[in-house]
Amino acid sequence: MARGASASHVTVTDNVADLCRNGFTLWSETSSSISAIVVSNNVLNLTASVFPSSVSLQNGIGLLFDSGTTGAYENIEISSNVITFQAINEDTIGESSGGIAIETYGTMARIKVHDNIVKNAPWSGIVVRNLSGTAAREISIRDNYL
Repeated sequence: MARGASASHVTVTDNVADLCRNGFTLWSETSSSISAIVVSNNVLNLTASVFPSSVSLQNGIGLLFDSGTTGAYENIEISSNVITFQAINEDTIGESSGGIAIETYGTMARIKVHDNIVKNAPWSGIVVRNLSGTAAREISIRDNYL
C-alpha cells in the first residue's frame, strides 16, 4: 500500500508466492485509511529457512502492527487463501506471527476472514488484537481450516 495516503477499492487475488517470509501486509499510516480491500484466492508458501534472522515474525496475510501506524482499517475481506508455513523448530517465534494477523494500533471495523486454509502456522492460525484502546467492530472469522 502507499505510504502516507489512503487506499481503497484494492483487490489482491490469484497470486502465488513461494520462498517468502511474509505474504501480504496492508497498512495505513496516521490519519490515513485502508478500506474496501479484498485479498482472496492466493497461495502463499512461507519459508523461514531462507530468512533465518527474521524467523521471530512471520505472517501470511496481515495488517502492519506498529505503534506509529494508527490509521483506520475498514471493509476488508480475506477469503479463500491457502497459507502454508515450512515447519519451524524454533522457540523464538513471536506471538504476533500467524497465518492471518489482524492486529493493529489503528481502528478496525467490518473485517471478514473466511474460508482460508492455514497450515503449520508457527504461533497461531489467526490472531486478532488491537492495542490502541479503541474498539474493534464487526469482526467476522468463520469457516477457516487451521
